[in-house]
Amino acid sequence: MNAAAKPACFADIQVGDVLPSQIWTVTKADIAAFGEFLYPPQPDNPERKGNPHIDEEYARQSIYGGLFVDGNQTVAFLCRMATDWLPAGALAHGWSDVDLKFPNPCRLDDVITFTGKVATKSSERGRDQVRLEVLASNQAGKLVAVGHISAQVAR
Repeated sequence: MNAAAKPACFADIQVGDVLPSQIWTVTKADIAAFGEFLYPPQPDNPERKGNPHIDEEYARQSIYGGLFVDGNQTVAFLCRMATDWLPAGALAHGWSDVDLKFPNPCRLDDVITFTGKVATKSSERGRDQVRLEVLASNQAGKLVAVGHISAQVAR
């Protein structure tokens, strides 16, 4: 399917519109920058033995067996895809909702493809809203994130 043109307003959005996909190749620098931001060093906390997103040895001992991307980083990419396509301010315009599941981890050197389409469009309680169905999958076709992003869109 071809991606729909960027809508200027709510009236321009149609159910079934496809968002332009985005691709991210996961690098160690990406993981480290995000991991250090979310999980700064805490030398005074002996319970925190390591950060599985940036500490390779600790990550090998985790259930994932190696470095992996924090789910919040995947959320950030999906939200960027949505905000790049939606009219200006849609995710920050008073009301939005992100509901995602992470069936598989993103790993170092994965090539993640982010896709989305308009699942529903409604006007309720004075709000014009769209619900986007969003997916992220790796180069092997395994889903790493699946769910919905809902946003209020200006008229």
